[in-house]
Amino acid sequence: MEEFTQKDRDDIRELWQHVKKKTVVASDVPDEPKVVELEQYLGQPLVGKTLVLHYNKVPKFECDKPWACISMTWHKKNPKTILELVTFKDSRWCIGYQHPEASCDNRIEYLKFECSDARANRGPCPFLKKHAKQIKDFLDRNWDDIDVLVIASGPCGPAKALGVAHAICDHYHPGQSKYYQAPNLYVRDLLLEELTTVPESVEQ
Repeated sequence: MEEFTQKDRDDIRELWQHVKKKTVVASDVPDEPKVVELEQYLGQPLVGKTLVLHYNKVPKFECDKPWACISMTWHKKNPKTILELVTFKDSRWCIGYQHPEASCDNRIEYLKFECSDARANRGPCPFLKKHAKQIKDFLDRNWDDIDVLVIASGPCGPAKALGVAHAICDHYHPGQSKYYQAPNLYVRDLLLEELTTVPESVEQ
């Protein structure tokens, strides 16, 4: 997983500020950014069918079209409160949070599972191939029936949710994933590999 410099983080923060102003900065050409207007929900852009929302905005989300939601918590057992600090065996601290509530109106399905964005064998609950498989199965069931897919971003930052969104856009909306800046590359690559894998029965 790539490490970001302070300048990278400042640039990412600036990009998110533009997004909240109902614009997306697409940096296809160095030093020649363009501003693209996209449909907005709670100040965030709808890219294809994907919408990344901070977890505290998910309960406010309303849609008059069929939609679905994906939420990934940071650890295996939900804390008692949304921003309760929990400690792991290696004595490192991490913010844990519960899956956000989501409106049932027009919602087709809500996928919830527990993982961090760490690689296998790193951290208490890494993002694994089985999690990517869960997302793929979820998309296979619902993609053709929904207009919006909400991906909940956690309180520690959007990288994991952006990684999921980036992979989904790469697969379903080629060319549009560029609007998701600074995704978690490990999560993106693992999910994209799963999405593009052809089942053996189909290959035969």
